[in-house]
Amino acid sequence: MGRVRTNIVIEATYVDAIMDRYGVHTKTEAVDL
Repeated sequence: MGRVRTNIVIEATYVDAIMDRYGVHTKTEAVDL
C-alpha cells in the first residue's frame, strides 16, 4: 500500500507537543500518529 501525500495544516505548537510526547523526530511521523 503506497503512501498518499496530503497537505494539511496543523498548528506548529500541537505538532511540537506531539513530537515531544511520543518521541517522534519528524513532523511526518507526528502526523501519521
